[in-house]
Amino acid sequence: GILADLALSGGTEWVPGGGHVWMGPQAVGGGLRLIAPQPAMQEGRETTMGASYRLGDHQIKSHALHAVTRTNRFWYAGASLARFSNQNIPQNEFRYIGRTYILEDGVLPNTAGISVHGTAGFQRTHADGSRLEGAVRISDVVQGLFPGIVGVPRQGDLGVAEELYAVDIPQQHASRVKATFVLRSGVKDRRSVRTVKGALGWNRRLELAPPHAHGWGPEPDSNLSLGLGEWNGFLESAWRGIHGSWGVQLEGLAVDTEGWEFLLPTHRRIRGSLIGDRQAGPHRFGIRADIVGTSHAGHEEPLYNSEGTVIGVDRRVEDVQRLIPGGMASWSVDLNPASGLWTGAFTAALHSRAPSNYELGANGIHHGTFRFERGNADLAPEKSIEGRFRMSSSGQASDRVNWQIQGFSAWHWDFIALSPTGSFAPISHAGQVYAFEAVDAFRTGLEASVDVAHEAWTASANGSVLGQWDVETGLGLPFTSPAQLHSTLGRKWRNQSLQIGCRAIADAQLTARNEATTEGALLWELDWQLAREAGTWSIGIHNLANTAWLDHTSAYRALGLVAQGRWIQFGFNARLKQPSS
Repeated sequence: GILADLALSGGTEWVPGGGHVWMGPQAVGGGLRLIAPQPAMQEGRETTMGASYRLGDHQIKSHALHAVTRTNRFWYAGASLARFSNQNIPQNEFRYIGRTYILEDGVLPNTAGISVHGTAGFQRTHADGSRLEGAVRISDVVQGLFPGIVGVPRQGDLGVAEELYAVDIPQQHASRVKATFVLRSGVKDRRSVRTVKGALGWNRRLELAPPHAHGWGPEPDSNLSLGLGEWNGFLESAWRGIHGSWGVQLEGLAVDTEGWEFLLPTHRRIRGSLIGDRQAGPHRFGIRADIVGTSHAGHEEPLYNSEGTVIGVDRRVEDVQRLIPGGMASWSVDLNPASGLWTGAFTAALHSRAPSNYELGANGIHHGTFRFERGNADLAPEKSIEGRFRMSSSGQASDRVNWQIQGFSAWHWDFIALSPTGSFAPISHAGQVYAFEAVDAFRTGLEASVDVAHEAWTASANGSVLGQWDVETGLGLPFTSPAQLHSTLGRKWRNQSLQIGCRAIADAQLTARNEATTEGALLWELDWQLAREAGTWSIGIHNLANTAWLDHTSAYRALGLVAQGRWIQFGFNARLKQPSS
């Protein structure tokens, strides 16, 4: 999500289903998909803009999005800029590898940065109903990395910089450009509508760090520890009608890597798919057949002895070329009981997912998590059978109470898991080795939410629980999120509103590393808004009690460091409309 600014989009949608669901070129990670700005109901111009200042990391941010709606065309353009200083935490010392370190002023040094985002797009509709859409998104983010994220931290590097927004090495620099288009045929005298979608993207990620040797041997002569340059493209042609659809997809990826901190080999990947679905009453049957061609280059480095003499070759990764079949078959049915008080759906599916090149060929330090990660070129496709259900209140139920429940259970064969081993990499980082391996696994999860409204009062609660186990050993799989419950209580007046919320997080028993169980926490939050004719003023407070919570999925957890303390954000947002005369 760091390479997307939600203030420049028309909204987001959450698509459940995990890694087997193809998210499309608008995805920003996980199951989140961006929705582009949409035309207004009336012709005219509309500009949304805002500015904010956040105590906690001194973030200064501004954004503006301008849109024009006409009878048969629509276009928009926007940009945002944010600059932030070091993260504050409710902690003044931490322990790592038996050493105690002191933090000045309760901040994580060298975590400042700057982010720039831009977007532009258009829609053109013709008399026959056909439509052409296009959009482009540009992002650039530079952020310092806490000194302990590369090698063992030194006390002398933990002082606070004199300049508020100073960024030194180690640091990360991420850039992204994504262009998309959609061509939709007209609907007159047609039984189906043809849609052609395409996307072309360029991503670059750089990690800069002080040069240091891994074990014996000379130090590198560059600050570039890791560089990833990626080109990706996508094309889909599909025919969609009342009773079903079918089509073809083609996707390609080319990634070149460089830098002395080898993690991932240069690789190429291409996917071709046939897709289709059929509607029969309340039932829908879907199928997708994939063929994935993947390859990555081998990589080797000189092997030194303690005297700095080359004594051999350290072969990190072998050349790999594989052709991997896969696909999906699903059946879903809509549930509409006679009572009409709720609606729902049930889905059963079989999936097969090809391993990524990261899972096949990783072999080096991952700076974001302090691990030495090792791929497995012999991994088989991941196969699973899954059942998923959803239930929610309907329009015939009370309009004061709305609720939704959804859950899934899945059995996986050759589930690809990144698991800790009992060894450490023979390099200066002393990183614990995590290896990708295939296990049989059982996964299940449940999400539930309820919203209540009574006159000026509102209340809501939404919770989630996830379990993932290795079937053979019965042990929980790493990277399992703990159970959570987010509750809010709000009150509205004529032109203002106040809401208090609490996120209750359970103990993390299934941890991402071999450390002790991470204790849970209560994270309080407060939001206030005042609507005026010129715009809306707001104050938001995150982690109101400044709770020192160790997030077990955070990179800083391995250092015993809190990820983030209290934030207080002051903001102003305005929407200016100018209807056509």
